[in-house]
Amino acid sequence: IYGIVYHTVDCDPFTAEFLRSQGIDPGEREEPPPDSYTQDRLAKLAASKQPPNSKKSRSAQDDPRRRFLEFDGMILTFDATWNDDVFQIMYFLTDDTIAVKEILKPNSGKDPNRMLLKRTKIPKNWTDLPVWYPSIYLERSDEEVVEYYCPMDFK
Repeated sequence: IYGIVYHTVDCDPFTAEFLRSQGIDPGEREEPPPDSYTQDRLAKLAASKQPPNSKKSRSAQDDPRRRFLEFDGMILTFDATWNDDVFQIMYFLTDDTIAVKEILKPNSGKDPNRMLLKRTKIPKNWTDLPVWYPSIYLERSDEEVVEYYCPMDFK
């Protein structure tokens, strides 16, 4: 087909019967030639001595699925003030994220968009972060941020 020679190694029973009815011998089943990509991949995997799809070991406390099942919908809510405005700090136990929204007074004339800080993880030592953080990274790693705020930090 289009100047490419294909070598057939096997066919299904219907195709084999049809070929025999036409007087063509389908031949015996052969093993397909090894795939070089798969062999290279298996060699690299054996060299690293890690099983496929292995993940770094996590403690039961850090397992995101367990945390989701245990803490889904549980939010720690704290009231705070800043510049004579009242805010609500919400700590989501599912993924250790924090959101801050402003509690508006009636007829305050402020924008109805109340979120001061969207739901995100907050690094404790934000002054030591690089200037470009996180503007050029889509995902944060433990190398950039070591410690985040946790429920024990709120008193």
